[in-house]
This record gives sequence, C-alpha cells and structure tokens, in this order.
Amino acid sequence: MSTRKQEMDEEANLAAVTPEVADGDVLPVNNYRYTMAEAARLKGVSYHTVSRAVRRGKLPVHRLGRMALIAADDLRAWRPMRERAPKKYRRREPMPDATPALLDLASGQRVDLARRLSTLYEVIHTAAVERSLTEFAALLCDRFAEVLDLSRVMIWQIDEDLGIGTRIAQRGPSMSDLPDRLPLANLPGFMVRAASDRAQIIDDIRTEVPNLESYIGERSVSALFAAPLRAGGRSLGVVFGDRDGASFSLRDDQLALAQGLANQGALAFENARLRAREEARADQLATILEDLSDAVTACDAQGRLTVINAADRALLGAPSEEVKVGDTVARLLGCVEWTTLDGAPLRPEETPLLRALAGERVQNMEHLVRRKDGTVRMTQVNARPIRINGLISGAVSVGRDVTDEREADQRDERRLTQLERATARAHAVADLMLAVNAGTEVADVLATAIAGMVQQLDGANGTIVLRGEDGRMHLRAAYNFEPSDDFRQSYDLVTLPNTVLAFARGEPFYLSRDDAGPAEREVFDQLGATSALIVPLIYGDEQRGVAYVNYHEPRTLTEDDLGFAATLARQCTVAIEKAQLIEASEADHRRLLAVLHQLPQAVLIMAYPRGEVVIANQAAEQLWQVQLSGRQALAGTLAFIDDEGRPVEQEHNPLMRTLRTGRSSFGEPLTVRRADDSSVEVLANHAPILDAQGNLAGAVSLLQDRAHFKPLDRARDEFLSVVAHELRTPLTSLRGNLQLLERRTRKGGEVSSEEERARLTTVIEQVDRLTELVSRLLDISRADLGKLALSLAEGDATAIVHAAAVEAQGMSKDRPIQVTAPDQAMVIWDTVRVEQILANLLSNAVRYAPDGGIDVTLEESSADVVRIAVRDYGPGVPERIKRRLFTRYYRSDDGGDEQSDRHEPNQGLGIGLYISARLARAHGGTLEVDDAKGGGAVFVLTLPRDASRATENG
Repeated sequence: MSTRKQEMDEEANLAAVTPEVADGDVLPVNNYRYTMAEAARLKGVSYHTVSRAVRRGKLPVHRLGRMALIAADDLRAWRPMRERAPKKYRRREPMPDATPALLDLASGQRVDLARRLSTLYEVIHTAAVERSLTEFAALLCDRFAEVLDLSRVMIWQIDEDLGIGTRIAQRGPSMSDLPDRLPLANLPGFMVRAASDRAQIIDDIRTEVPNLESYIGERSVSALFAAPLRAGGRSLGVVFGDRDGASFSLRDDQLALAQGLANQGALAFENARLRAREEARADQLATILEDLSDAVTACDAQGRLTVINAADRALLGAPSEEVKVGDTVARLLGCVEWTTLDGAPLRPEETPLLRALAGERVQNMEHLVRRKDGTVRMTQVNARPIRINGLISGAVSVGRDVTDEREADQRDERRLTQLERATARAHAVADLMLAVNAGTEVADVLATAIAGMVQQLDGANGTIVLRGEDGRMHLRAAYNFEPSDDFRQSYDLVTLPNTVLAFARGEPFYLSRDDAGPAEREVFDQLGATSALIVPLIYGDEQRGVAYVNYHEPRTLTEDDLGFAATLARQCTVAIEKAQLIEASEADHRRLLAVLHQLPQAVLIMAYPRGEVVIANQAAEQLWQVQLSGRQALAGTLAFIDDEGRPVEQEHNPLMRTLRTGRSSFGEPLTVRRADDSSVEVLANHAPILDAQGNLAGAVSLLQDRAHFKPLDRARDEFLSVVAHELRTPLTSLRGNLQLLERRTRKGGEVSSEEERARLTTVIEQVDRLTELVSRLLDISRADLGKLALSLAEGDATAIVHAAAVEAQGMSKDRPIQVTAPDQAMVIWDTVRVEQILANLLSNAVRYAPDGGIDVTLEESSADVVRIAVRDYGPGVPERIKRRLFTRYYRSDDGGDEQSDRHEPNQGLGIGLYISARLARAHGGTLEVDDAKGGGAVFVLTLPRDASRATENG
C-alpha cells in the first residue's frame, strides 16, 4: 500500500489529464465523491489499480484543486478485474479488513455482511463530507451502537503530534469521570492499549486497572468494547462502548465487522479532518488576500476568475456585484479601459494576466487604467503563470496603484537632479581631498581636480596652469585633451589679460572667444573651444595658477556653477599646497634615508612607546643579519648579551632605556648577538626624539662596531703600559731616597721637629699612592691586552684571608672584621693578586657600608674549589647596578644610572672591581655579588684550589 505522500503525488499527476469541476457543475448531494485512496479500499484493490483505471479513462474523475474525486455512481459502475474474475484473485489478494472469521462465513452471510458494510461505509463517508467533525463523530457513535447493540459509546481523538487525547463524542450516559481533554501520559493504560490493538472486548478491566473508580466513579463497568481508529499507521483515536455496565461478548464476525467499521470510520475521520484543515487554510488565505493592500487577481486555465480582492476592485472602480469570482477574465477587462503610458490602447492579450496565462512572466509592467468615472490611475503589475507538473493551470497578477508615487516623482525630479548634482560635486571635492590625504603626487592631485571640475561643470575639456619660479604660467594638468608637440606649454602672464583680470577679481568668470586676447584666442583655437570658465587658484595672497574649463558651445553658467568652481578652486589650492609640502617632506625623507644608508654605523630610529623600528639603515640590518625595514620590528626584540655571555632580557634591552627614561647616554659598550649566534662588540650612543611640545616621540640609537676602535685601543693600552713602566722607575728611586733620608734623619738626630718627620712620611705615602695608581693602570692595560700574568705558588688561603683582614682593619677603625676559616687551606694561587682582590672587596665594604661589621668566610666547598665570601651590613647593591658593577671605569654615580645609597664622594676610578673580576677569571674562577640575607651585600670569590690547571687550559 502506498503512503499518503505517494497518493497525493499521484493525484497531482492526474490533475493534468482530468477536467476540473466548474463552479456551476455541482454534483448531486446523494452522489458522494470518493478520493482514489477511498475508492481503492472500498473496491478491495490497490491504489495503483484505481490510478491506472483513471489514466486509461475507464473510471471518470472530477478534479478539485489537486484532489481527484470519484462519484459514487461511477465507482459502483466500475468493475475491476477482481470483480470480473473473483476466483482468480480470491486466494492471492483477500479483501481488506477481512478476517478468518469473515472468510469462514457462509456465502450468503458474507454477501449480506458486504451489503451492510457497503451501506454503512457510504453513510459514514457521506457524513464525513456533509457534516462537521463533531457531528460526524456523533454519527459514528450511533452506528457503532446500532451495529453492536451498545448502550453507551464514546470516541476519544488522539493527537500524537501534540500528545493530547480529547473526547469528541459520546452516546448514552457518561462512562467515566475523566475530563474531556488529557495529556496522553495521563490516559489509563487500557485506553492506550486499545488504541494500538484491534477491536476487542476488555473483560478484565477491573483486574487490569486497580484504580478504575477514579475513571468511572460510581458507574458500573464490567466489560468494555474497544476499537482503534487507525489510518496510514497512525492512531487517530479509539472507540469505547458497553451495555449499561453488564458483561457481554461479541463473536469474531461481529468484531471483524466492528474493526472494518472502525477502519472505514478512521479513513472518513482522517479525510474529514484533512478537509476541515484545508477549508480553514483556504478561508485564512481568502481573508489574507482580501485584506492585502495590493490588487490581487487570479484565474484558472479556462480564464475564469478564482481570486479578486477588494484592493483590485477598488483600483478598477468595479463593485463586487459587477465583478466576482467565477466571472471570466474578459468580463474583468471590459470594466475599464487599458492603455499604455503613452495612451495607446492595450489589446486583451497584452494585459498582464492574459500574458501570464499564455506562459509569460511579467515584471513591473506599468500601464494606465481609465475607469468608468473618467479617472485615470497608473498601475504597476507583476504577473506569472501557475504551473502544476509543468502544465499551466492558471495565472496570478499582483498590482498596485503608483499614481501618487509617479506624480511625486515628477514633482521632485528637478529637486532630485539638483541634489544628485550637489552630491556629485561634493564627491568631486572629497575625491580631491582623498587624493591629497593618500600622499598622491602634485601631478595626480591636479589631474583629479581638473577632471572633477570639467565633469561637474559639463565642460568639453580643461587645463590647469601654475606659476613657476620664473614667473611664467606652465601647463601642469589636462583633462580630455592631449597636448600636441606644437602646443605651448608656458605663457607670460602679461599675454593673458583675462587671467590677470581673474587674479584681480579673485573669483571665476566666464570668457567668450570674442572677448579674449590674441594669445588666449590661440589657446581657444588649439582646444577647439568657443568659451571658457577661468577659475583663479589663490592661496592666501599668493597667486598659484589658473584652471580653465573649456566649452565647444556658448554656455550659460548659474550662480551655483560659479560657487562650485570657487569652492573647488579653494580646495584645489589647499590640496596643491599640502601635496607640495608632502612631496618636499618625502624628498627630504628620501635624502635622509640615502645619507643614513651610506653611514658605516648602524642607525635605528624607534617610535614611542613600544619601540617600533621606524628607520633602520643597511648597517643595522647587516649588524643583526635580519631585515628591519618595512616589517614593524620591535627594538626590544633585537638581541644583546652581557659580559658573561647571557642573553639580555627585553625589559633590560639598552635600546629601550631611552624610551623609558627620556635621557641620553653615550659611549655605552654593548655586545650584539647576531642571527647566526655570533657576537659583535659595539659602542652605542642613545638620544631621545622630542616633538614640538617637548614630549617624547621616539629615540635614535647609533651603534659602531668596536672592531674599528681596537687598533686605537691597543695603541692606547700599549702607550699606558710604557708610560706606567717609565713612571715606576723614577718613583721607585724617589721612594728609596726618601726612605734613606728618613733613616739618616732618625739616626743623626739633626731633625728635632716631629713636623719634619711627618712631612717625610706624607711624601712617602703619596709616592706609594702614585705607585698604586700606576700599578692599577698597568693592570688594566695588561687585562685588555690579555697579558695579565700570574705568579702562581703554593700558599695557605687561610693566611691570605687573615692578612687581608688585618690590613683592612686599619681602614675600618672601630668596625670589627670577623674571619671564619679553617686552620689551613693549601692552594696554588698568585698570593699577591688574591690579596689584591680581597683588599678591593674589603675596602668597598668599609667605604659603602659605614655601619655594622664585616664578615669574611672561607670554606672548601669541594676538593677542587675554595669559596671566599665578604659580607657587609650596608644598604646592599641595587639590581640596576649589579649587571654593570664589574665593567671597566664603572662607578655608581655614572650618568647611566641613578646614584645609589652606597655612594660616597671620592669613590675612585671605578677599576677596582673590574681588575678583581679579571684576576678571578685569570685564576679560572669567578667573582659575583648578591643580596645577603637580613640586608647588605655579599661578594663571593670562587677559585680552583690549583689555579695552574686553569691557566694551562686557558
């Protein structure tokens, strides 16, 4: 059996080959009309058998829309093969709804039953068409009561989509106290079972439903008849009945009869429900169409009106009694006179609805309608054919009255034209400004200006001439005109009297050829012009040039035209000025870039605050081996390494320091890490860039490879070495002689005054100080040259520490120096150099930590390493100073950092810690600084126990 969708598709296919029931052709009331599905079930054949008979013309049908209907008389007269040869089909295809009990009946009984069923079926299906859904359900209750001798019957409708059960009809006294509407989940179980099974007697209802009293109250129900109403595999409802609560039973043939009646009732019930739904939709559609403000007209394939709404009748001026549904389209067309917009009459076949009925689709057709009262309305109509399965079954048109709109359009046409022109002229000015703001060159700006002026003033062509440095007027731009080789490119201003007059007036004016001077007439002739609009280009008091808009024919210009020309001229002069400034600025910028690219030093210009690299010359890109120009690189990502070879973090990147502090720094030694992991030592200078208000706008850094300075540095260091060597000899001699003099003075007793001896002591101390200074300079020179030699010998590290503490105790006055060390720690060091390191650390502790004691700790952290820590209780070393503390000549009061709390006057040359770190490295060890627990700083000297191995390996 085919599904409902297949049946509907089949009926739609038949619609093209069957005539439709005309409104005047009404079938007799007693001649019930069946759908093809109903006909198939009544005849006991398949749906396709009925469909084949209809297609072959053996079974007449009438079409109602997409539905094919078969009259009851035609269905009785049609004899399918089953009826013509019943023996052939008896075993192969039993009658629908037949049960074994029915088949077992005697032939006479079966014939009698078939007649009764046929009569019942016809009554049921007729009622489903003629009555409402509620009335039909009541009739179905009556039929069940009559056939099965039931005293009480009720029908429940089940809506599985909504999950609702509704009692729609009953006969006799009420059988239950249930409300008329319940969710399916709340229905008693026996009702759900009955809806999904065949017709049956439920005689164990009290056993099955313990709380039956909640459904039937005080009523007595012993046995219950139940039959499902099913169609197409769906449960539509259930029929219940009993005999006044008494027990009863039904034979199998009666149950089969009841089930057949239920099945036909379900089919009729479903058809009635579908018809009711379709009628509701049709009524709704008719209401919508009637209330539409657009005029809607539709007709069928025979040209009869099926739809005409109130808006259409109002548009045509035809009352409802004059034109109505069912009339022909010809009657509708005859109500008014149809013409084109030019007044030519339209033939009927040229009207939109008939064009659509002929298969044409009409879009936005406008025509005039002259009504009987003499008024004329303009309408705009869309029309299209209605096709079913590719065949035209009608046409529909939708129109609207556009008379008022067109009259408004005509009234506003001039205003709209003016507005469009004003808008176009505003766009011309905007295009000119956009060209300037985009950094376009002066020539392009002039071309944009003259093009806009000529187009908006309806000129033939145009030119712009500007005053040059030589005072002559030079052609700089032309529109719609290509200058020939003999066209003059420059003019003396005195030969253009009307141009001089335009400058004097300061406003545009119109000039005809007859009023032009000789040189001007020559230009007119070359341009093929008879007149021109001269527009002076004046910036402030400076006469920049003139724009000429030329015309082939005499022209009358309005005040609006002259005003627009003046406005565009003002914008043009501003644009020219700005474009020239931009061009000059870009030229300066290009020259600056050319100079920067020629510099051997790396130059970086960075923007505030993120440090975007705005300019980077070729030397900078070669230094880092990366492309920096045009890729929005950040200066903070350019790599540097510190003296220990560790990467410098971005927050400490030296290129960003000036952007953070706004201060300059010069001569900063840095080490750059390149893309291939190689390093380059550079000397960097940093300076801020300030805007006109003095605010920080960026920074510039210049970095030079120190390899260019190394020959000079080496020469300087060698020079200092020689100088120090030359100074030491006389200083040694001087000191020896002074010591001898002191001894003689003491022995001879010739000097009785203590003051003289004090002077000699002072001289000796100053000589010692000078000797120490020269020695330190010599150490720096040797360290930079890599010639810092060590005199390694076996010694006692404990003794070295105690000797340094004793010597420093004289400087610390009353501040104790506490030494913690083992009794003996044998090492192979340069004893003098290690004492020099400890003396520097202790002197710094005394100088920078004036309060508290000093702790010196010596410990052997392993068999091969000795660790000496010097700890003070001062303010500590700030983080910003730690990273530069061991660099050459660095002092805490340098310009690169703020002064720390450890600062005192006369801090020295800033070479003590630098030399100490170099000496520690020469021994194969390290010198580090850290914060001490509880405050202060701790300097840690870590040396190998045997420094000779380190010197051999290094």
